[in-house]
Parts: sequence; C-alpha cells; structure tokens
Amino acid sequence: MSQYGKYEAWGFRADSDLSSYQYHFVQAASTAEYVALASTGSTTVPVGVLMNDPDTQGDPAEVALRGIVKVQADGTSAITYGAFLTFNTEGHAVVATIGSTASTTRVMGRAMQAVASGSAVIKVHLFDGPRILGGTE
Repeated sequence: MSQYGKYEAWGFRADSDLSSYQYHFVQAASTAEYVALASTGSTTVPVGVLMNDPDTQGDPAEVALRGIVKVQADGTSAITYGAFLTFNTEGHAVVATIGSTASTTRVMGRAMQAVASGSAVIKVHLFDGPRILGGTE
C-alpha cells in the first residue's frame, strides 16, 4: 500500500511565489525563517521538501524535514527503487553519484518508487538532513 504523509514538518515563510514548486527541495533564504527553491552549489544545503504551494512572498510554507514524502523527480533520466537522491538547479530529485570525489553532493534521501524518464512525483524517504556519501567534506 502506497503511503505519503508520514513526515515531520516545520513552518517557514515563502521568499517568493513558490506555487509552481510544491514537492521540490527548498533551502534557507537570505531572510531568517524564509525558504527559497534549492539550487545546486557548493554551499547549498536544502532544509527539506516544500509540501504546500505558497503563491505570495511571506505566505506560510510547510517544509517536510524528514519522513516519507512526495518529491518531484527531474524527468531526464530514470530513477531506480532504492537509489540515493540529491537535487538539481530546479529543486528536482535526481540520482546522486556515489563514490564521486566531489565533496558537495548532498544526498537527501532514497527513492521508494522507480520512475522511467519523464517528469513524475515519486515517494521518497527523506533523510533528517543531507548526507555526504563517497566524498569528503
């Protein structure tokens, strides 16, 4: 039986219109207690996954910090069941490269569903904070 909604969340505020980014990874914005769409970068550390769709700056943003959540997959390549996941510049889930010498790959969770190429929302076990696997930080 598929199950979503078993997650721990925290309330933040949207840094901008995030109505198109429900189920995307978000990061801390420059203003305290606000979140913005996560983007890849050496200092980007997502706080979690946006569970609602705030359409105005300052609107409440429910962010899942850990648990079983829905996440928007990238869609450009397949994701296998159990794959470790990171995020791309659009805040989408993508397969993490494990064993890379790159120390900035932040593993955010594991795929609990497989998806062929094509955009899809999938079930993910979201870790309680990013993990660095295969590199050094």
